Amino acid sequence: MSHALSYDGVVGIFDHLASGGSFNVSATLYTAYLECPQRALGRLQGFYGKPSIASFKGQLAHKIFATHFDEGEIRDEDFSHVCRVAAGTHFGGTMGELRMSKSGFDAIVLEIQALYDRFKALPFDGFRATEMEFDLDAGGGITVRGSMDAVFDSDDGVRIVDWKTGTHLSDKQSQLEFYAMVWKLLNDEIPATAEAMSVATGENVHLEPTEESVLATQADVGAMIEDLRRAMATGTDLERRAGPYCAWCPLLEDCAEGRKAIEIL
Repeated sequence: MSHALSYDGVVGIFDHLASGGSFNVSATLYTAYLECPQRALGRLQGFYGKPSIASFKGQLAHKIFATHFDEGEIRDEDFSHVCRVAAGTHFGGTMGELRMSKSGFDAIVLEIQALYDRFKALPFDGFRATEMEFDLDAGGGITVRGSMDAVFDSDDGVRIVDWKTGTHLSDKQSQLEFYAMVWKLLNDEIPATAEAMSVATGENVHLEPTEESVLATQADVGAMIEDLRRAMATGTDLERRAGPYCAWCPLLEDCAEGRKAIEIL
């Protein structure tokens, strides 16, 4: 039995914005915009970048985590088979693009199994749902769309958790702020906490949202929408901000700032 929840509805929080192109707003778009507005604009224009082994491994690991809740603990002798079924069902096209060999896939399975062993040791008290999808008409031609890894109930209220398979968490606060905003829109309550946790290391980024912080995020998302719409309407570029994320940017080839950052880093 699946523990996933799905929400949809209409909230109209962006009805006041100037009219413009309709598009989806996600945590990924929002965090991309905060890092580099031009990269977020590129996403809306269809520049997503090529799949990578790291992203494939992370996506497959998340499917394994969800399977743990949906079907129970995965036995060691079944683990490789479960990974193959999940990969073929959800990421067959990605594997083809990556030209993944059997030995390459087997190596990834071993890495994910090590992560899964750590994952099983985490506390799951109060578990409510995994892969909670949302698809929300936010008004003004904007749809807020995405999913949260897991939702828990605690004595203090709702706890949103985003599991990370990597070790770098310093840039995850904006994603958590976005999820807190979404939860308030969906349920008319502020989550007690929003957390990003590295399954690999146990490191945790912990956020305690407030009414003020949620409204500030909503205002920032609105400003992003207007900025992106102006750029699309006028055909102009947005500010380019260089950083370590430039290494994975699909616009890198034509971005002098990004190439310079990669040379320095």
